[in-house]
Amino acid sequence: TLELTAVGGPSPEITCVPSVDDCARTEPTEAGLQFSGVFGRIDARLFMPIYTFGKLSAGRRAAEAGARAQDALVSAAQADAALDAARAYYGLKLARELIRMLEEGRGNVETALKKVEKDLDKGRGDATESDRYRLRGFLAEIDARLSEAHRVENLALTGVRLFHGEGDVDVD
Repeated sequence: TLELTAVGGPSPEITCVPSVDDCARTEPTEAGLQFSGVFGRIDARLFMPIYTFGKLSAGRRAAEAGARAQDALVSAAQADAALDAARAYYGLKLARELIRMLEEGRGNVETALKKVEKDLDKGRGDATESDRYRLRGFLAEIDARLSEAHRVENLALTGVRLFHGEGDVDVD
């Protein structure tokens, strides 16, 4: 450890009263800002332990372990980013497949509903009013799931674009 202290400032003017001692007494008769020069002082201290009781080697080992831990954190962050990118990609693929499936199922339910309504209007067939309401309920449920699938598709597409770094990228 090296400690350096420097002090400086103006030196006041002092008038000594003649006596037997060499300037042992002063009499300040006039108060004021009278300076006769500048004084300064510099002190330096050097401290070096002879034996550190293992502190230096323990500090070095701790620093090396900290560097290894930081490397492990970097590797973990890279793996997390790769996992999140894969989740975004496959989430987008899944959302689009679900949308296709739900739209196909919606078409089938709409066809069945038209047939039931046609049979009910003509008064023939095995269709009942509860069949009509049940099919309308299915349509409402499909619409709700389609809305969720579109939301997930938009979220996953945003994630894919975030990890790719471009705003207009899309997957197959």
